Amino acid sequence: MRIIISLIVLLVASIEVQAAKFSVVLAESSNKVLTLRMEGVITPRDIEDLRSLVKKYPRQKYRLYLSSEGGSLGGGMSIGWYIKDLDFITIVEDVCHSSCVSVFFAGNERRLMPGTSIGVNLPKPAVDDSSGEIMNVYFKYWTAIGAPVAIFADLRKTPASAMYRLSHRQLEQYGVIEHYRESPAHSRFFR
Repeated sequence: MRIIISLIVLLVASIEVQAAKFSVVLAESSNKVLTLRMEGVITPRDIEDLRSLVKKYPRQKYRLYLSSEGGSLGGGMSIGWYIKDLDFITIVEDVCHSSCVSVFFAGNERRLMPGTSIGVNLPKPAVDDSSGEIMNVYFKYWTAIGAPVAIFADLRKTPASAMYRLSHRQLEQYGVIEHYRESPAHSRFFR
């Protein structure tokens, strides 16, 4: 019996999802701006890593570059609340899907790099929630951070196994971004 339990524990440990990685991109010497990058799968533990970096490098202004296919809905919302409170600027580097959008939309100012992909879908936990409670909580979060209700409607219609991709023009029309412009990639850290 112990052998079976040990094998199950080993199997579960080997398939554990790698958490999103936060890294410092630029900590300006003036101590005014901290630029961070978040990449990878979002997990509920990631908020603690972000809090640690902000505590270690306190600044007047924060920028967060995003590159994530998504992950934990609760993890994304936790990060979103935190960056909303600190007025982070969020910038999508290449891909921001699913729960990553919960982080992106929470930014005080939102930017996109050329060629980025923004996608929404029904959160996996909501698929089996017959009470609708998960979607109610998510909708309250969505409206509290100022994300467009029209995009939430698209999200609700898109199965968890699919992705509704939003064009940069749609994001501009919905007021997610002020204006979209092609800009050189090298300028992304110095805006």
